[in-house]
Amino acid sequence: MRHPLFSEPFTWEAQIPFERAQSRRAFADIAVDLFRETGDSLFTLGRLGFENRSPLADGEPEPTHPFADLSRPLVAAGLSEASGYRFLPLAPVARENEEEQHRRLADFLRGHPDECFAVGLSNIGHLSLVRELASLPKVVFFVDFHLYVANRFAFSLLSRHIPSLLFVYFWGEGEEGDFRKLDESLDNAPLLARVRAGFRPPLFYGMGWSHVHCIMRAGVARNAGIAWAASQSRSRK
Repeated sequence: MRHPLFSEPFTWEAQIPFERAQSRRAFADIAVDLFRETGDSLFTLGRLGFENRSPLADGEPEPTHPFADLSRPLVAAGLSEASGYRFLPLAPVARENEEEQHRRLADFLRGHPDECFAVGLSNIGHLSLVRELASLPKVVFFVDFHLYVANRFAFSLLSRHIPSLLFVYFWGEGEEGDFRKLDESLDNAPLLARVRAGFRPPLFYGMGWSHVHCIMRAGVARNAGIAWAASQSRSRK
């Protein structure tokens, strides 16, 4: 720390309790922001030194992403495997190059004809991908938690359009009684599954959010690194 009336800096040390963060950010950056909020103080931040002595090291790896990353080449050995299937859960929204990502997925599956894959569907738009992949004999599908099934009508719709349906996830916020009723009504149907207790689904964004929720007059909407001009008319539907 420095004070304009003193030529020599002085040091200050503090022990800070820690806990695991929900999202990664360097603590030194957080500390710099805090010291900059000095208000009317004559003290300003000089050089900040930070030594992490906690068991949560700065180089701790990111947790495994829950969805298959189609923005880069897929590696079969790197996929989760259970009951003889390699699992490929698709993200509910692709930020860019969705057609290219789906082409890469189709090429990958066709290039591994001797292995069994379970492709997770997280968006009703994935049904078009199902039509393209349905002819592959060792590819099955499951309805992931973002798409889910809340009642027998939803199940009937999805089961008619998805051949080789391995299992479906029940509505994450649904009650146990509702789950049992639906499960009992689906005779000879694919397994109805529930997410585990305490499961916290990852957040995602919709590509049409600004037009529905954030319409601004002569403004620019920004969210998750996406920016475009938005306008508002007198008629909103």
